[in-house]
Amino acid sequence: MLYEINMMSRSAQPQLIVLALILVLGFLVAACSDSGAETEAAATSTTNPEEPAQNPPLVSFDVATRGFQDFSQGTEKSFGIFVCVTAENVTIESVEAISQEGDIEVIGAVLYESSDAFVGAIDDFPPRGLSDDFLTDIPGAVVSTACDSETRSQIVVGTSRTGPGGGIIEGIRIIHDDGSLDVSRYNIILCGDNGQFCEDVDSRAADPGSAHA
Repeated sequence: MLYEINMMSRSAQPQLIVLALILVLGFLVAACSDSGAETEAAATSTTNPEEPAQNPPLVSFDVATRGFQDFSQGTEKSFGIFVCVTAENVTIESVEAISQEGDIEVIGAVLYESSDAFVGAIDDFPPRGLSDDFLTDIPGAVVSTACDSETRSQIVVGTSRTGPGGGIIEGIRIIHDDGSLDVSRYNIILCGDNGQFCEDVDSRAADPGSAHA
């Protein structure tokens, strides 16, 4: 009986080996399949591109430093910043300095729209010599000029030298109905009576006291 069992065991050995191999292969295939699924899931979660950032509604590419040394025509001066919209119209609510130093302040702003002229730096606020037909008070002015349009839109910022020392504004923040726009590389300089801040006009390549047409 024992012999027969031994004989049966030997005859069954090849079958058992084959069965064991099938089980091992099945386990390895399942493991590889699971690992592949995990790898694919991981790749999907890490390589999916983020949603593309939307264009800001209001845009300005203006980079400038402008200023005045001559205040014989008064202490209020105006400075123009080009703006345009990427999609919908934008309503301007207010304009303020990002940073300022000395005897200077923002006293107001208007929207100026024209196809054949623009404001650099000009006496008075509202700006002298510009037709009221092209000016809209802020708050409430609506910018509708697309960035690829031939028409030009500018936020004309009114400033005042509040003391003899003069001052500087570094950057203008334009607040609108869909957020705000920082024109951080636009500087305004009103020189002091004794030359304070005038060196900044020279070093920043300012365009003092002019209106461009």
